[in-house]
Amino acid sequence: MQTLWGHGISMPPKVLIPLMPSLPPLLRPAIRAIEPEKWNLQRRPDLLELQFGENQEPLSENVLRAIADSGRTANYYSGLQDELVNTIATSKGVRPDHITITNGTDEAFRLISGVFIEPGDVCLLFVPTYPAIKPSVKMMGGTIHPLALGPDHQLPSLEDLRPHLTPQTKMIYLANPNLPVGNLMANLDQIRALLELPLIVVVDECYVEISQWSAYELVNQYPNLIITRTFSKTYGLAGLRIGYLLAHAETTAILSFVKVSIDSFIPSTSMAAAIAALKDEAHLAHTLARVATAKQTLNAGLRALGLTVWDTLTTHTLVDVSPAGFTAPAFVEKLRGNGVLVKTCDVYDCEEPGWVFFGIPPLDRVDWVLGRVKDCM
Repeated sequence: MQTLWGHGISMPPKVLIPLMPSLPPLLRPAIRAIEPEKWNLQRRPDLLELQFGENQEPLSENVLRAIADSGRTANYYSGLQDELVNTIATSKGVRPDHITITNGTDEAFRLISGVFIEPGDVCLLFVPTYPAIKPSVKMMGGTIHPLALGPDHQLPSLEDLRPHLTPQTKMIYLANPNLPVGNLMANLDQIRALLELPLIVVVDECYVEISQWSAYELVNQYPNLIITRTFSKTYGLAGLRIGYLLAHAETTAILSFVKVSIDSFIPSTSMAAAIAALKDEAHLAHTLARVATAKQTLNAGLRALGLTVWDTLTTHTLVDVSPAGFTAPAFVEKLRGNGVLVKTCDVYDCEEPGWVFFGIPPLDRVDWVLGRVKDCM
């Protein structure tokens, strides 16, 4: 049985159908075909959780105050959307008519798939990678076609991609930086070449505040480019599910129309927190500096223990534990016994047997984590 992380619900690993004999015939075939992703996670508040790569540093007092104040008007539908759009535009140097607010990246993927994917359409993605777009595509009757990344975990050349491009290919998804390696898998020229094709290109910029790289300069030229961003990682608002899309004004008008038609409101608390976080630039800089220092210290300590470590552009680090004689599952289990939750990279369609995903711990707990790892060796 597989447990859905965060919900405590168990189900057979290849079945999403409730055990009601009268219901399955009424479900769409696309829903019956969805398989849960291999997250294999446990929520354990008694342990230090480093499975998701959340920003572990405390929220600013300004954000906490905004969250508390928003509760006073929770009995009203929120009117903060325009303010959040304008705050994003000012903070990130983007146009307001390029922005669609979403309930996190997961809803963004559902919105994109709902607008563009029809039964039989194909979405290409490059593995290993972040898998969250897959259920959204499949829910609309689309198919995921995974392709292997090229050398050094880079996007394959357009020549190598052409045999996989068919009339059914509707979308290409790339996470930049990618997971679990945490590198930039494509440059602007490569993305521009993809945008010349008659399909939607989704670029996930979840870590843009760390990577300092964006495809936004291509948005005005290519209506088929959609960028996803989130407040879950560097801004530390993962539990509030808030994010946004960037796209050409015409594309944004379509996305926003569908968004409003289906679910017009974002929770006021989430938007109030996002506005406060964007305005508190000093706290963001402080947090990013602490995360960078924590990552540098963690990586140096793990290397000193004989492990192979990747330098990532994200809020996690990638570790190969095979030099110490471990498989990833064995190491994850042993470290769990020492009070730290990390995860294998199976969910990213990663075939490396020793790769382990480490979220970055709070700066003041890095030495403690390294001690727990050392105890495993």
